Amino acid sequence: MKVLAYTATFEEGGRLAMRPECRASVESQVFDGEVVWEVGLHNPWPYATHKNVLAQYQRAREMALEGGFDALWTFEHDMACEPDALQLLSYTPAQVVYGVYLLRHGSWVLNAWEYIGDRNLGESLSLYPGKVAAARARGAVRVSGCGWGCTLIHRPVLERFEFHDEGGENPAGDLAFAKDVLRAGVASVARFDVACDHFDEGLRLRP
Repeated sequence: MKVLAYTATFEEGGRLAMRPECRASVESQVFDGEVVWEVGLHNPWPYATHKNVLAQYQRAREMALEGGFDALWTFEHDMACEPDALQLLSYTPAQVVYGVYLLRHGSWVLNAWEYIGDRNLGESLSLYPGKVAAARARGAVRVSGCGWGCTLIHRPVLERFEFHDEGGENPAGDLAFAKDVLRAGVASVARFDVACDHFDEGLRLRP
């Protein structure tokens, strides 16, 4: 498998905003395929906006398709993971596979959202401790999304779905993508054995 790893970031004060833990995580991956890592600086808007996030991942999708990659691995610049993360994601028999982490901005709930059917996104499994325990015991569970933090998207999905903001409803595009996949009947899976740390300013959030 040939994977494009893409980390969207930006520069501040002449330096990359990407955390060193992110770089260390990507560079330490032990993977039995080929990985090409792109540190994305494609930010068309000259101010902080989620529009840049979407623009970055739209570019990542184009690069993966044009470059003949089998999958795209999105890994955010404020994440950290274990060296077997990509290998475990790639072993999973699903076309969209999420690593598990806590969302930032004060919510601090799992990005693994409950699968409740093929129409609407469910709530974070953090609201259902029994289901979280069962998912951890199984290692992997079907979900409805979401997030770009640590996500492996296989080529058939990239070819089928463009990344968009749902008419402005979801500027970053992650929820819109999760809905598109869900409503098309494509199963998404969260790997609870791919537990990622997410940095929220001075805090290291651990799932």
